[in-house]
Amino acid sequence: MKRCPVCQSVYADDSLRFCLQDGATLESAREQSASDEFKTLVLPEGSGAGRELPPTEVLPPGSQQTARPRQPSPTAQPGPRDTNPVTNQNIEGAAPRRSMATIVGLTVVGTIVLLALGGLGAWLLLRDKGGDTAQRNDGSLNVNTPRSPYNENSAPPKGNVQPPSNTNAAKLPPPTPTATPTPATNLSMEETQVRASLSGWLSSFRARDIDEYMAHYADVLDAYYLSRNTGVARVRADKERAFTKYSTIDVSLSNIRVQVEPSGQRAVATFTKTYRLSGPGVNTFEGSGLNRFTFTKIGGRWLITGEEDIT
Repeated sequence: MKRCPVCQSVYADDSLRFCLQDGATLESAREQSASDEFKTLVLPEGSGAGRELPPTEVLPPGSQQTARPRQPSPTAQPGPRDTNPVTNQNIEGAAPRRSMATIVGLTVVGTIVLLALGGLGAWLLLRDKGGDTAQRNDGSLNVNTPRSPYNENSAPPKGNVQPPSNTNAAKLPPPTPTATPTPATNLSMEETQVRASLSGWLSSFRARDIDEYMAHYADVLDAYYLSRNTGVARVRADKERAFTKYSTIDVSLSNIRVQVEPSGQRAVATFTKTYRLSGPGVNTFEGSGLNRFTFTKIGGRWLITGEEDIT
């Protein structure tokens, strides 16, 4: 229990610190027990014992006033605990209430901000969808061929009606032509053909058939022994001279090796040539050596474009 030292107001709430009437600081007040009414008041010595009472003073009529007992101040009820009406200061208990109000206010503001952001996002989304719909409705941007030229809600017209062409469709670039892959060359087959051409050359050489023999040569030889870029006419003149001079021509080939290039257009044949040339009135000419022939595929045939002695 607390008591105001100024107005003597008594407050049962011990949490109050200031008087609600005049704002004075409250003091603790001890409750008066029922036995205090019957306690004897002990006066100090010399305070009145053995002293005569003062004489009774008689007042004139009409001047006497009835003394009225002072009415005790009613016990003030605790008012609102948020603000002191005198000092206009916060009192105990106001901080929690104000904190709750601040939390509620911040919650309301946060909710409003979230709703505003959600509305802005929805507006942007609807605007983008509207732009896409406008582009799809524009015929110049429609590059997809419709599945049906007619309205889905209406039946197609009767008769032979050509569906309208989409003249507004964007023109697609023509497809880039791709080169037809060249089939892989069968090198083993090409090697067989080279060997067959070399065999035909050898047979016509032994038979001294100049026309058949020269049919295995190209018009120009890249290499003809020590000469380069030799015409076929010179080759024919040399072979005719040998066929006229020697009546017997014995030639054999051994250790034949053929290597075809990956392109399938050129090949190199190496072999050992053993020969013996003889005739009446001439010396026999014979020997053996390593030769290299170069073949080039011309007009579908393997023709000799190079003839050289390696050793």
